[in-house]
Amino acid sequence: MDDLPQDESAEDLELSLEDRVRDARHYAQRLERELRLFSRIVEALEAGRFISSTDRIKEYRELSRFQDTYEVLLRMMGHELRHHTTGFYYLQPREMSQAQLPQRERMAAAAIFSLIEHLCDKGLPIESMITHEEPILLDDLGAMFSQCHDRLTRLGLGSVESFIDNGIRRLVDVGVMNERRLSQDKVAYTLGLPAYFYLDICRNLAEQHQQQLEAQERGEDYSYSDRSVDELADEFLNTQPDEDDETPE
Repeated sequence: MDDLPQDESAEDLELSLEDRVRDARHYAQRLERELRLFSRIVEALEAGRFISSTDRIKEYRELSRFQDTYEVLLRMMGHELRHHTTGFYYLQPREMSQAQLPQRERMAAAAIFSLIEHLCDKGLPIESMITHEEPILLDDLGAMFSQCHDRLTRLGLGSVESFIDNGIRRLVDVGVMNERRLSQDKVAYTLGLPAYFYLDICRNLAEQHQQQLEAQERGEDYSYSDRSVDELADEFLNTQPDEDDETPE
Protein backbone atom coordinates (compact mmCIF):
# COMPACT_ATOMS: atom_id res chain seq x y z
CA MET A 1 0.00 0.00 0.00
CA ASP A 2 1.37 3.44 -0.95
CA ASP A 3 2.18 5.80 1.89
CA LEU A 4 -0.36 8.58 2.36
CA PRO A 5 0.87 12.13 1.72
CA GLN A 6 2.30 13.72 4.86
CA ASP A 7 -0.01 16.75 4.58
CA GLU A 8 -3.24 14.80 4.00
CA SER A 9 -5.83 16.07 6.44
CA ALA A 10 -8.21 14.06 8.62
CA GLU A 11 -11.04 15.30 6.42
CA ASP A 12 -9.30 13.96 3.30
CA LEU A 13 -8.78 10.60 5.03
CA GLU A 14 -12.45 10.46 5.97
CA LEU A 15 -13.49 11.20 2.39
CA SER A 16 -11.09 8.55 1.13
CA LEU A 17 -12.59 5.99 3.53
CA GLU A 18 -16.10 6.92 2.41
CA ASP A 19 -15.04 6.41 -1.21
CA ARG A 20 -13.67 2.99 -0.40
CA VAL A 21 -16.81 1.97 1.47
CA ARG A 22 -18.94 3.20 -1.43
CA ASP A 23 -16.79 1.28 -3.92
CA ALA A 24 -17.00 -1.85 -1.78
CA ARG A 25 -20.79 -1.53 -1.53
CA HIS A 26 -21.02 -1.04 -5.28
CA TYR A 27 -18.85 -4.12 -5.88
CA ALA A 28 -20.94 -6.19 -3.46
CA GLN A 29 -24.13 -5.15 -5.27
CA ARG A 30 -22.55 -6.09 -8.59
CA LEU A 31 -21.56 -9.50 -7.21
CA GLU A 32 -25.10 -10.03 -6.00
CA ARG A 33 -26.43 -9.27 -9.48
CA GLU A 34 -23.88 -11.45 -11.29
CA LEU A 35 -23.70 -14.39 -8.85
CA ARG A 36 -27.41 -15.08 -8.75
CA LEU A 37 -26.96 -18.67 -7.60
CA PHE A 38 -24.31 -17.95 -4.98
CA SER A 39 -26.34 -19.07 -1.96
CA ARG A 40 -27.55 -22.22 -3.70
CA ILE A 41 -24.04 -23.11 -4.90
CA VAL A 42 -22.37 -22.55 -1.53
CA GLU A 43 -25.09 -24.50 0.29
CA ALA A 44 -24.64 -27.45 -2.08
CA LEU A 45 -20.85 -27.43 -1.91
CA GLU A 46 -20.77 -27.11 1.88
CA ALA A 47 -23.14 -30.10 2.09
CA GLY A 48 -20.51 -32.17 0.28
CA ARG A 49 -22.28 -32.21 -3.06
CA PHE A 50 -20.58 -32.24 -6.45
CA ILE A 51 -21.75 -29.74 -9.08
CA SER A 52 -21.33 -31.24 -12.53
CA SER A 53 -21.95 -30.30 -16.15
CA THR A 54 -24.56 -33.08 -16.42
CA ASP A 55 -26.31 -32.37 -13.12
CA ARG A 56 -27.03 -28.98 -11.51
CA ILE A 57 -26.30 -27.50 -14.91
CA LYS A 58 -27.23 -23.89 -14.07
CA GLU A 59 -24.95 -23.91 -11.03
CA TYR A 60 -22.14 -25.44 -13.08
CA ARG A 61 -22.43 -22.73 -15.72
CA GLU A 62 -22.23 -19.95 -13.14
CA LEU A 63 -19.25 -21.57 -11.44
CA SER A 64 -17.50 -21.94 -14.81
CA ARG A 65 -18.16 -18.33 -15.80
CA PHE A 66 -17.05 -16.86 -12.47
CA GLN A 67 -14.63 -19.52 -11.28
CA ASP A 68 -11.91 -17.06 -10.19
CA THR A 69 -14.43 -15.03 -8.18
CA TYR A 70 -15.89 -18.12 -6.51
CA GLU A 71 -12.42 -19.39 -5.66
CA VAL A 72 -11.62 -16.12 -3.85
CA LEU A 73 -14.96 -15.90 -2.03
CA LEU A 74 -14.89 -19.55 -0.94
CA ARG A 75 -11.27 -19.21 0.19
CA MET A 76 -12.38 -16.31 2.41
CA MET A 77 -14.94 -18.71 3.89
CA GLY A 78 -12.24 -21.28 4.63
CA HIS A 79 -12.85 -23.54 1.62
CA GLU A 80 -10.83 -24.61 -1.41
CA LEU A 81 -12.81 -24.94 -4.64
CA ARG A 82 -11.62 -27.68 -6.99
CA HIS A 83 -12.55 -28.32 -10.63
CA HIS A 84 -12.08 -31.77 -12.13
CA THR A 85 -11.12 -31.93 -15.80
CA THR A 86 -14.03 -34.27 -16.56
CA GLY A 87 -16.47 -31.51 -15.66
CA PHE A 88 -17.46 -31.09 -12.02
CA TYR A 89 -16.72 -28.83 -9.04
CA TYR A 90 -16.34 -29.76 -5.39
CA LEU A 91 -14.77 -28.49 -2.18
CA GLN A 92 -11.46 -30.04 -1.24
CA PRO A 93 -12.09 -31.93 2.01
CA ARG A 94 -10.38 -30.12 4.87
CA GLU A 95 -9.17 -33.42 6.28
CA MET A 96 -7.87 -35.95 3.80
CA SER A 97 -6.66 -38.09 6.67
CA GLN A 98 -9.24 -40.76 6.01
CA ALA A 99 -9.51 -41.88 9.61
CA GLN A 100 -10.98 -38.43 10.31
CA LEU A 101 -13.62 -38.48 7.57
CA PRO A 102 -17.16 -37.99 8.93
CA GLN A 103 -18.95 -41.31 9.36
CA ARG A 104 -21.54 -40.46 6.70
CA GLU A 105 -18.80 -39.76 4.16
CA ARG A 106 -16.98 -42.95 5.11
CA MET A 107 -20.19 -44.88 4.44
CA ALA A 108 -20.58 -43.25 1.02
CA ALA A 109 -16.92 -43.95 0.19
CA ALA A 110 -17.34 -47.57 1.27
CA ALA A 111 -20.35 -47.90 -1.01
CA ILE A 112 -18.60 -46.54 -4.10
CA PHE A 113 -15.46 -48.59 -3.45
CA SER A 114 -17.62 -51.69 -3.15
CA LEU A 115 -19.23 -50.83 -6.46
CA ILE A 116 -15.84 -50.27 -8.14
CA GLU A 117 -14.53 -53.58 -6.78
CA HIS A 118 -17.62 -55.44 -7.95
CA LEU A 119 -17.55 -53.97 -11.46
CA CYS A 120 -13.81 -54.65 -11.78
CA ASP A 121 -14.35 -58.29 -10.82
CA LYS A 122 -17.11 -58.56 -13.42
CA GLY A 123 -14.70 -57.22 -16.05
CA LEU A 124 -16.79 -54.11 -16.71
CA PRO A 125 -14.89 -50.96 -17.72
CA ILE A 126 -15.99 -48.49 -15.06
CA GLU A 127 -15.11 -45.34 -17.00
CA SER A 128 -17.34 -46.41 -19.89
CA MET A 129 -20.25 -46.70 -17.44
CA ILE A 130 -19.93 -43.15 -16.17
CA THR A 131 -22.78 -40.97 -17.52
CA HIS A 132 -23.97 -43.89 -19.68
CA GLU A 133 -27.31 -45.61 -19.32
CA GLU A 134 -25.95 -48.99 -18.22
CA PRO A 135 -28.07 -49.60 -15.09
CA ILE A 136 -26.88 -50.97 -11.78
CA LEU A 137 -29.79 -53.01 -10.46
CA LEU A 138 -30.80 -53.84 -6.90
CA ASP A 139 -29.60 -57.40 -7.44
CA ASP A 140 -26.18 -55.98 -8.32
CA LEU A 141 -26.16 -54.00 -5.07
CA GLY A 142 -26.95 -57.16 -3.13
CA ALA A 143 -23.97 -58.90 -4.74
CA MET A 144 -21.74 -55.91 -3.93
CA PHE A 145 -22.81 -56.02 -0.31
CA SER A 146 -22.07 -59.75 -0.04
CA GLN A 147 -18.64 -59.32 -1.63
CA CYS A 148 -17.59 -56.51 0.73
CA HIS A 149 -19.63 -57.57 3.76
CA ASP A 150 -16.82 -57.41 6.33
CA ARG A 151 -15.66 -53.90 5.48
CA LEU A 152 -19.21 -52.56 5.19
CA THR A 153 -20.21 -54.07 8.52
CA ARG A 154 -17.22 -52.42 10.25
CA LEU A 155 -18.50 -49.07 8.96
CA GLY A 156 -22.03 -49.57 10.27
CA LEU A 157 -23.53 -50.86 7.02
CA GLY A 158 -24.51 -54.25 8.37
CA SER A 159 -27.37 -55.06 5.98
CA VAL A 160 -28.27 -54.58 2.33
CA GLU A 161 -30.94 -52.08 3.37
CA SER A 162 -28.44 -50.04 5.40
CA PHE A 163 -25.93 -50.26 2.56
CA ILE A 164 -28.49 -48.74 0.17
CA ASP A 165 -30.03 -46.21 2.58
CA ASN A 166 -26.80 -44.86 4.07
CA GLY A 167 -24.32 -45.57 1.31
CA ILE A 168 -25.84 -45.64 -2.16
CA ARG A 169 -28.47 -42.98 -1.51
CA ARG A 170 -25.86 -40.68 -0.01
CA LEU A 171 -23.96 -41.05 -3.30
CA VAL A 172 -27.17 -40.07 -5.10
CA ASP A 173 -27.59 -37.06 -2.82
CA VAL A 174 -24.10 -35.73 -3.56
CA GLY A 175 -24.27 -36.42 -7.31
CA VAL A 176 -21.91 -39.38 -7.62
CA MET A 177 -24.76 -41.68 -8.68
CA ASN A 178 -28.16 -41.14 -10.26
CA GLU A 179 -31.36 -42.97 -9.39
CA ARG A 180 -33.67 -44.17 -12.15
CA ARG A 181 -37.19 -45.54 -11.85
CA LEU A 182 -37.51 -48.45 -14.28
CA SER A 183 -41.07 -49.18 -13.27
CA GLN A 184 -43.38 -48.60 -10.35
CA ASP A 185 -41.51 -50.99 -8.08
CA LYS A 186 -38.04 -51.19 -9.67
CA VAL A 187 -35.11 -48.85 -9.18
CA ALA A 188 -31.72 -48.75 -10.90
CA TYR A 189 -28.65 -46.58 -10.52
CA THR A 190 -26.12 -45.09 -12.92
CA LEU A 191 -22.76 -43.41 -12.34
CA GLY A 192 -22.35 -39.64 -12.69
CA LEU A 193 -19.21 -37.68 -13.57
CA PRO A 194 -18.19 -37.20 -9.90
CA ALA A 195 -17.50 -40.95 -9.72
CA TYR A 196 -14.10 -39.91 -11.10
CA PHE A 197 -13.35 -38.40 -7.67
CA TYR A 198 -13.22 -41.89 -6.19
CA LEU A 199 -11.58 -43.46 -9.23
CA ASP A 200 -8.77 -40.94 -8.78
CA ILE A 201 -8.38 -42.03 -5.16
CA CYS A 202 -8.06 -45.66 -6.30
CA ARG A 203 -5.50 -44.67 -8.94
CA ASN A 204 -3.46 -42.64 -6.48
CA LEU A 205 -3.44 -45.45 -3.93
CA ALA A 206 -2.48 -47.94 -6.63
CA GLU A 207 0.35 -45.67 -7.82
CA GLN A 208 1.62 -45.26 -4.26
CA HIS A 209 1.48 -49.01 -3.82
CA GLN A 210 3.44 -49.54 -7.04
CA GLN A 211 6.09 -47.06 -5.89
CA GLN A 212 6.36 -48.93 -2.60
CA LEU A 213 6.77 -52.24 -4.43
CA GLU A 214 9.50 -50.77 -6.62
CA ALA A 215 11.24 -49.42 -3.52
CA GLN A 216 11.00 -52.86 -1.93
CA GLU A 217 12.62 -54.40 -5.01
CA ARG A 218 15.48 -51.94 -4.59
CA GLY A 219 16.01 -53.31 -1.09
CA GLU A 220 14.25 -50.53 0.79
CA ASP A 221 12.14 -51.41 3.81
CA TYR A 222 8.52 -51.75 2.67
CA SER A 223 6.31 -54.68 3.61
CA TYR A 224 3.52 -54.49 1.03
CA SER A 225 2.15 -57.24 -1.18
CA ASP A 226 -0.15 -57.07 -4.18
CA ARG A 227 -3.54 -55.78 -3.15
CA SER A 228 -6.94 -55.50 -4.78
CA VAL A 229 -9.17 -52.45 -5.01
CA ASP A 230 -10.97 -53.91 -2.01
CA GLU A 231 -7.78 -53.80 0.08
CA LEU A 232 -6.87 -50.34 -1.19
CA ALA A 233 -10.32 -49.17 -0.14
CA ASP A 234 -9.77 -50.66 3.31
CA GLU A 235 -6.57 -48.65 3.58
CA PHE A 236 -8.33 -45.45 2.52
CA LEU A 237 -11.17 -46.01 4.97
CA ASN A 238 -8.90 -47.32 7.71
CA THR A 239 -11.13 -50.34 8.29
CA GLN A 240 -8.60 -53.17 8.38
CA PRO A 241 -9.11 -54.68 11.85
CA ASP A 242 -6.36 -55.74 14.18
CA GLU A 243 -6.36 -59.42 15.07
CA ASP A 244 -7.74 -58.70 18.54
CA ASP A 245 -10.43 -56.28 17.36
CA GLU A 246 -14.04 -57.32 17.56
CA THR A 247 -16.45 -56.49 14.75
CA PRO A 248 -18.99 -53.91 15.99
CA GLU A 249 -22.57 -54.99 16.04
